[in-house]
Amino acid sequence: LSAVWALASYKNTLREWALGSGRWWNWEACRHFFSISAVMLATGLASMAALMSVRARIIHGQGLAEVGQFDAAWGISMTQASLVLASLQTHYLPRLARLRGNALATGERGAQIARVVMLAAPVAAAAIVALALAKPAVLTLLYSGAFRPAARYLRWTLLGDYFKVAGWILSIPMLAASEIRMFL
Repeated sequence: LSAVWALASYKNTLREWALGSGRWWNWEACRHFFSISAVMLATGLASMAALMSVRARIIHGQGLAEVGQFDAAWGISMTQASLVLASLQTHYLPRLARLRGNALATGERGAQIARVVMLAAPVAAAAIVALALAKPAVLTLLYSGAFRPAARYLRWTLLGDYFKVAGWILSIPMLAASEIRMFL
């Protein structure tokens, strides 16, 4: 109900978005959608294959208990990074997408990227440091005391999160500008 109330003043804009150009099919829009979707699918599959490969190596080398600890660390790491990135993306991607067709927007795009870096880097670093300092307590709270040895994996996944945030900040402008080859 609160969303309906908040969006009531944007009724005409929402109708325009839903109906589009009035045509029910547009080949150019379809091609564009599938080019972006295919790249997102390919990168998603590559990341899942890499994760499955790491899990397989841990299982073969150290067993199921160890891969469970890795998965606990990975889950915590992915959740905290997703929270930081999803909160930023709600403003960042639409803002950059609006600048896409504007020839004068290159400087503004760079300024927007710099603002997000200046905001996201300290937030991500603070979240990572807080989790790194409290990792045994966090593992016990979210899982159990039996998962405390997962702290050694969590240290490395948290370090990777910092690079994940930086990579995300640089990849979103590529998606916003439809630079699919560069993104891939």
